[in-house]
Amino acid sequence: MLVPHKLATVCSLSGEMLRSSNAETLVRQVLVESAGPGIDSVLFSANPASANQPAGLLNGIPALTPAASGQSKGEILVDDLQKLATAIGPVAGNGDIVLVGSPDAAAALKMRLPSSVEWPVLTTNSLAPKTVIAVAAAAVISAIDGLPSIDTTTEAAIRYDDQPGDIVDIGGVFARPVGSLFQTDVIGLRLKWKITWALRSPSALAWMSGVNW
Repeated sequence: MLVPHKLATVCSLSGEMLRSSNAETLVRQVLVESAGPGIDSVLFSANPASANQPAGLLNGIPALTPAASGQSKGEILVDDLQKLATAIGPVAGNGDIVLVGSPDAAAALKMRLPSSVEWPVLTTNSLAPKTVIAVAAAAVISAIDGLPSIDTTTEAAIRYDDQPGDIVDIGGVFARPVGSLFQTDVIGLRLKWKITWALRSPSALAWMSGVNW
């Protein structure tokens, strides 16, 4: 079952900076580009679902043990991929399998996989080094509400903290630090993007870390 969630982030710039020729356009682009790594950090985590975010794809799925040795790195790689494919085979069948790796693992996959292997290889910085995931693509479902929306304001107060929270909590305690955009000639930019996902079966994904290739 898909539960609605949204990605949201806020930044602020001085009015002087935003009054330059293309500052707002550049900042909007940075906001959109930063959404990708933020989504990856949740998507490829083992964290359970919460009120603020869906469960990571690795949640509740233990890592497989990679092959320790072989005559060559290519042979070890094949042994590991066989183990991953066997684990998700009951769900994947003849369907598409996608490999997702940390940058070092993805590079090794792209250089050592035979050209006859048609599994796409994706890269994310959100995985620990030497980590690879195999997933049956049809088992990952998602819902995205179009493009992210971005709006600006000069009449809000912002809590300058990486951890979101109320400016005034239920007990009347004020968060710190908080700044008034109006009083300081600062413009706030807010990105919101409705997005969520789920894995139809835990048997549709297998992963391992500490690979030896």
